[in-house]
Amino acid sequence: ARPRALSLSTAQYVPGSTSVFVVGKVSALNASVGMLNIGGLKVDYSAMLSSGSVQIAEGQTIAVKGVQSAPDLPLVAAAIRSL
Repeated sequence: ARPRALSLSTAQYVPGSTSVFVVGKVSALNASVGMLNIGGLKVDYSAMLSSGSVQIAEGQTIAVKGVQSAPDLPLVAAAIRSL
């Protein structure tokens, strides 16, 4: 899926420290290990599984806030919202 909107910040991006915000459809889901894909972006939400309130389905549109240490590593989710 292609992005419908893009917002750029003037703040300096620091990998592994700067929060990023992504909105998109879940294209793949492995709920047992807390991993999902939004297109080609891998998202690790395993740290959120202990709260028990994460309900995600393939095809669902979600918003994710998190940090990514390097371009080839997953985005580590700090918050996920269903849209």
